[in-house]
Amino acid sequence: MSKLNTARSAGAGHLSVIHKASLTISTGADNMDDAVLHTDLDFNIIGWNSSAEALHGQPGAMGKNLFNLVDIGFVNGNVNVVRKHLSANGFWTGEVLFKRYDGQQIFFRTTVTYIMDETKKPVAIMIVSHNINDEKTKERELDAIKKQYEILMNTLPQGVMMINANGTIGACNKRGAEIFGLSEDEILGKAFANSSWKAIKTDGSVFPATEFPAVVSLQTGFPQRNVVMGIQQSDDTLVWVSVNSEALIQPGQFEPYAAVVSYTDI
Repeated sequence: MSKLNTARSAGAGHLSVIHKASLTISTGADNMDDAVLHTDLDFNIIGWNSSAEALHGQPGAMGKNLFNLVDIGFVNGNVNVVRKHLSANGFWTGEVLFKRYDGQQIFFRTTVTYIMDETKKPVAIMIVSHNINDEKTKERELDAIKKQYEILMNTLPQGVMMINANGTIGACNKRGAEIFGLSEDEILGKAFANSSWKAIKTDGSVFPATEFPAVVSLQTGFPQRNVVMGIQQSDDTLVWVSVNSEALIQPGQFEPYAAVVSYTDI
C-alpha cells in the first residue's frame, strides 16, 4: 500500500469522497449500508444518510465543510489528482482512509460524482463510500502469510521448486536457484527438462530428462525419493544433489497439475 496523502485543511483546496445521486438524499439512500454525503460544489455538507451520520459520530455537521470535519487520506494519488479527474470526467473512484474523531480508522472504496442540472452544469456533489475494512484486514493477513512463506523458503538449506504440468518452473527459492548456478529471475518460467539442463547419473551416464524425478511424478503421480543426480552448472561445475519430488493433484482429479521438488547439495 502506498503512503497515504492526507487531505485536511481549508475546504476549496481539498477533495475527496463523492458519487452520483439525486439532489436530495432519498429514503432508499437512508436505508443503504454505504455512507452517502451530499455537498455543494465547495464541499459544504447539505445532506447525508444515517450510515454517514453514524460514521461521523458527532452532531452539527450540516453546513460545515467536509474537510474541516473529516481527516481523509488517499491510498493512491492525492487531492490534485482527484480534482483533475473529477473535472475531466465528472467522477472519481478510489480508496480513502477515514480517520474518526475517536481515533478509529476505516478504509472505504469511494466514488465522487458531480450532480448536473438540465444544462449539464455541475450543481452539487454526491459522495458514496463503501466500507472495505474487512477486505483490507484479509489483504494484510495474506501479505503477512506470504512474507512468512518467503522467509521460510529462502532460509531453507535445501532447494525447492514447483514444476508446472507443462514442464515450466513456476516457483523456486533462493537456494534452489543457487544450486543450479542461476538467479531466481533466470530460473523462473524456464522449461525444466529442456536440453540446456545437463545431468548425469552416478555411473557417469547421461540422466535422461524423462527420468528426472519431477517428470516421473508429473507423469505417474507417484513420489520419488533420494534420487541422486549430477547437475552441470553454467560454468561447467558439477554439483551432486539428492532429489525428492511429490505430485500435486487437485481433489477429484487424477492428473497432477504440478510437482514440488526438493533437492540437497551433497
